[in-house]
Amino acid sequence: MMDCVSDRLTIPADVIVDEVLEIPLTPTSLKLSMNSADRSNRANLQTIDFDPFVDGELLLAAPATASQQEIWLGVQISHEANLACILAQSLQIVGLLNVAVLQAAIRQLISRHESLRTTFSGDGMTILIAKEVTFELSISDLSALGTSDRAAEIDRDQHQSVSEPFDLQHGPLFRARLLRLADREHLLIFAVHHIVCDGWSLGVIVSDLAKIYTALNRGLLPELGQPAYFSEYAFWQQSQVGAPETIATAAYWLQRFAELPPGLDLPTDYPRPPLRTFNADRAYHTLPANLVKRIEKLGIENGCSLMTTLLSAFEILLFKLTGQTDVTVGVPTSGQIAAGQYNLVGHCVNFLPLRSRIDPTIAFSAYLRSRNSEILDDYEHQNFTFGSLLQKLAIPRDASRIPLVSTVFNLDLDGGGSKSTFDELTTKLTVNPGAFATFEFFLNGATTASGNLDLDCQYNSNLFRAISIQRRLGEFENLLTQIVATPDRPLHQLSLLSAAQAQQLLVDWNATQTDYPQSQCVDRLFEQQVALAGDAVALVFESQ
Repeated sequence: MMDCVSDRLTIPADVIVDEVLEIPLTPTSLKLSMNSADRSNRANLQTIDFDPFVDGELLLAAPATASQQEIWLGVQISHEANLACILAQSLQIVGLLNVAVLQAAIRQLISRHESLRTTFSGDGMTILIAKEVTFELSISDLSALGTSDRAAEIDRDQHQSVSEPFDLQHGPLFRARLLRLADREHLLIFAVHHIVCDGWSLGVIVSDLAKIYTALNRGLLPELGQPAYFSEYAFWQQSQVGAPETIATAAYWLQRFAELPPGLDLPTDYPRPPLRTFNADRAYHTLPANLVKRIEKLGIENGCSLMTTLLSAFEILLFKLTGQTDVTVGVPTSGQIAAGQYNLVGHCVNFLPLRSRIDPTIAFSAYLRSRNSEILDDYEHQNFTFGSLLQKLAIPRDASRIPLVSTVFNLDLDGGGSKSTFDELTTKLTVNPGAFATFEFFLNGATTASGNLDLDCQYNSNLFRAISIQRRLGEFENLLTQIVATPDRPLHQLSLLSAAQAQQLLVDWNATQTDYPQSQCVDRLFEQQVALAGDAVALVFESQ
């Protein structure tokens, strides 16, 4: 069962998606089913004209999607599992901010998107969408504090954004807080539960907020067009159950895992606890632009996207670390793309377990080409849920780990909410790292305007030390450097060591030869050493 995927796609809604994401779209008929026939489902929604909750009038109810039900079940595991599903970001704002307009813009944002007004029934099977919710932006003035005290308060508020759990039944599942740092400097901290939002949605939220704020600040009405309704998406998902395409998709994945792969056993620093834990930390590493360009060039030469090239290299990294040639990596994909609803806010992420069988004797270029066709096939069958696959597979359950997939890879291409323009303001968007995570090892790459690739690794701190994860990221760069230099080199000859590290380990540290006096016998030299350190341990064998 999948709890939640900490995906962080931040591409704004108004970009041309199929040019940016480099992944195949599903057939046109799939889009049409959302845009025409299934839109009629909205007429069948049940409108409730009484007040069942003190929080406000209920507009309508719709079935929770299968992915939402998986998250709802996962959250029941523990307090930490709930916190692992919080998505939080901070928007740094420089300029003359109109706070009243910002608050009005957030209210319109909440009114526009059903997911930001959603709670769940007690059994997690139904989403309940309020007609309207009361929102007051929490504001703290830190401008009078000294630099160190202000930094400490910012850290406290950012930590609180990811450490305060959401109540899925009573809500709200979206919250925001504004910190005034100086006359022309503010920090907007907002958080939302993953059960009503995903990484794609975060990009839509920031993009829409910027457009609404800009229009209101200029005394205009925002021109965003008709919003996409998550309730329609939920009914469409329900209508797909039992459809021929859904049955064929399930059969495809069952075939892919007809023979179960072994669990991926990354080398850990600590013994694996008997029960699964969620404690997490993050490590960061940047791949330089010149290396990224060479990776892109290698991909183009083999007819592959940057995502496919990096994912294939990541699979080889796992092979090198574990010695396993049957590797499964989780990859989050956007359900908004599959449905053709690019401005939809909600939990629409699809989680694909991409399986690879590695032949160590072939070259990386040959491996890359073979993986490209397999990955494209997997993406063509992305309209399914990870949980539904697990239900159909006879996987022995292990209380210490997620079945089938423990490692996740994702790529965000440059163009996130940080590019959204607020009227006469300069903004910068950053992620608030949480202390809990679902997966053991989640590597997220993000391209930047400068051409670098920023690696953000979220890892289970009950299994790995920070220094080990930092070493893994360095080894990934070493591997990529060797791959672009010699793409036709057999996989088993690739190394995780840089040239300098290899020199140190294989040559420098092995330079142990010593010149001994030629005039004395070995027994005499031994007696001299006994006189110097007679009580020192010379050899240990079976604890003696």
